[in-house]
Amino acid sequence: MDSQTQPFDSRQYWNERLSAHADKEGVGSSDTPPFLADLMYNARMRQVERVLRRLKLKNLKEKSILDVGSGTGIWLEFWRRHGANRVAGLEFSDPGVRMLRAKFPDALIVQADLRAPHFSMPNDTKFDVVSAFEVLLHVVTPEEFDHSIANLASWCKPGGWLVISDPITFGNGYVPPRQQVSYMTVRPMAELRHALPAHGFEILSAGPTTVLLNAPLEGANKAIYKMSRIWWRVWITAARKSSRSPRLAWTHSKWLISVISAALLGLDAIACRLWPRSRAPTSKLIVARKVS
Repeated sequence: MDSQTQPFDSRQYWNERLSAHADKEGVGSSDTPPFLADLMYNARMRQVERVLRRLKLKNLKEKSILDVGSGTGIWLEFWRRHGANRVAGLEFSDPGVRMLRAKFPDALIVQADLRAPHFSMPNDTKFDVVSAFEVLLHVVTPEEFDHSIANLASWCKPGGWLVISDPITFGNGYVPPRQQVSYMTVRPMAELRHALPAHGFEILSAGPTTVLLNAPLEGANKAIYKMSRIWWRVWITAARKSSRSPRLAWTHSKWLISVISAALLGLDAIACRLWPRSRAPTSKLIVARKVS
């Protein structure tokens, strides 16, 4: 069978990625420079922090938290930094589980596939907060997506919160046609508006994880989408070229990177506040409450 027609083996893919890279490169785009990966994560984390403040969840000391698709433990570290002393991670790759158990010896680390039907946590444990950041995009079939949402619901306490970050389109303007790929999908918000309530969640908010620091998925119109696309392509191309070439030194200067990073994070935070949530151009941050 030709390699291009073989079905995508997600377990093999993540085993190989996390065996080769035990850092942000292992869980992000493989050709993204490290400082840009840091920027993208920091932008998402700022938005999650805003949500926590809005929900009055800044003090997580008494909350139990499950992070789904933990990878190298970036979000487990985030939850710990914000006061959570009861964290758990779910990961299905072998190297990922080994890393997580070494990094978080006092945490519950469960090896399982989110897409498996009717998977229960050990002792049927349930959590106050369940997070799934850039995870559902790798759940590509409708049946697996339904199993995944059902599992997230079964692991969340009644009255608990589900926080999702993923490439999702609102469809309120221009959405470019996309070629279907075997390993990921960009979902319309309509699918989550159907799936989450069907499994007992009420959607509380949906907005941008970032405006400037990720590839655009849609725009208010075609012209705005193209402008966003040009910005991203120019920026990401310059960052990649500089990181690969000693002669283009700006990405090799810690001082310059810190200045540029602070400026971009500040601009992105302003853009996220001012940009209409229903027009958010890149990935989306969804918060839902378990009501039944």
